Amino acid sequence: MWSMLRAPVTRPRAFTRNPRRLGRRTLDSRCLALSVVQRNNSVAQRNSDVAQRRHRVARYSSAIARVLVLAAVARGAAMPPVGAASPTSAAAPSKTSVVAAFTRPTIAEPLAVGTSTDALIDAFVAADDPRGATRAAERLLQQRVDVDMLWQRLKVGRRYPPAAGGPQQYRFPGLDGTAFETDIDIPTGYDPARRWPVRVQLHGGVNRPAEAPRRRGPDMLRGETPQIYVYPRAWSDAQWWHASQVVNIERVLDRLKRQYNVDESMIYLTGFSDGGTGAYFFGMRDPTPFSSILPLHGHIGVLENPAVGADGRMFLGNLANRPLFITNGGRDPLYPVARTSIYVERLQQAGVALTFRPLMDVGHDTSWWPGERAAIERFVAEHPREPHPAKLCWETERTDRYNRVDWLIIDKVQGPSGRVDVTRRGNVIEAATRGVRTFTLLLSPDALDFAAPVVVTVNGREAFKGTVARDASVLLKWAARDNDRTRLYAAELTIEVP
Repeated sequence: MWSMLRAPVTRPRAFTRNPRRLGRRTLDSRCLALSVVQRNNSVAQRNSDVAQRRHRVARYSSAIARVLVLAAVARGAAMPPVGAASPTSAAAPSKTSVVAAFTRPTIAEPLAVGTSTDALIDAFVAADDPRGATRAAERLLQQRVDVDMLWQRLKVGRRYPPAAGGPQQYRFPGLDGTAFETDIDIPTGYDPARRWPVRVQLHGGVNRPAEAPRRRGPDMLRGETPQIYVYPRAWSDAQWWHASQVVNIERVLDRLKRQYNVDESMIYLTGFSDGGTGAYFFGMRDPTPFSSILPLHGHIGVLENPAVGADGRMFLGNLANRPLFITNGGRDPLYPVARTSIYVERLQQAGVALTFRPLMDVGHDTSWWPGERAAIERFVAEHPREPHPAKLCWETERTDRYNRVDWLIIDKVQGPSGRVDVTRRGNVIEAATRGVRTFTLLLSPDALDFAAPVVVTVNGREAFKGTVARDASVLLKWAARDNDRTRLYAAELTIEVP
């Protein structure tokens, strides 16, 4: 069945002024009718002149902006300053996702005559959070936006100001009012002109109460490569496998990318003990932001225990979307190699690409870190995130969250769970589904040729064939949510399974 592309955005009606009052009217009805006709003609002519002037101003501004942007991109120059994100800004999360829902504008705040497209794009890029970016997108879509120019501008991104290295802290309110505090360590000598890798490090011991002292020492696991470190905090009521932690880490990464020049292809997730188990959870439920997953001395089997309270069902096959580096100790009294190796074999049978390092003389500690640090950092460096992987597989039992991996979104499930496996070869996308009624494909010109037809087959049957057009509203919608210069989508196809 044909897929459904979004309808074009309806442009707001032109603003019109009240006509001037008529002069003295005659009592003759024919003269009165003549006066009304003349008045209406005058008003129509004046409105036409105003509309033409605004149209010329908009075209002139858009043309200048496009020339300037493309020229800057062509010569590799930095874009004009667009402002820096406020380090203290924070917005309350929604109940299901950190990002606000993107809605098409109806009649938004009127734009001043002559507002340049480039200035509106600057406001979008400089937004402090996804909600601010969505509001900026609504104003931008009131104008006739050149999608190619917009695409190039978003790939360049914002200009980051200089920033001092050292510790920072982000603080976001949880759904129940509890504060989520995350420590950020910016490397000494931070240079905004280069892109920096990011390590998200999950600590162990999550059964402690919220008021317990923050864990330090063993969970730091510093590397030799200069990078940005992110240290979230978990406790008994907000463990790594709870939905509240997924929302918090999404918000932390979004703010970090808006303040510092982050290498989006090198954001990796690791953790020790309960943090390692948490890394497994993110790999099975929300791996999209990460390049690789490194569970250190964790146990994936813990998440199968209903008493743990993990959010939803765990699907081992979802870990096939990211490479894993796993360690366990032979003398570990909690998660020994003898118990965890069974799960490692199951992951390998599910097609997960992994490196397993059984440390037979090691217990439940990090004394082994200095000897393994170089191998771990080499693994991370060798596995940058592919922005548009050619193969994806995803299974979920719900669609309000945990229903997306990269450019694949499961929209409607029938049965206990639904799974989609997709393979892209040029402009041909082949999908195999089970228990899924509809799914969406996000299309990027970096991965497909928009000048040629796109063909989508589902379970061996053709579900879509045709060309797709670049849509500014789709581009801005996903750029606001993902905040990722390397992953931009200009069209989306919603496929109904035949």
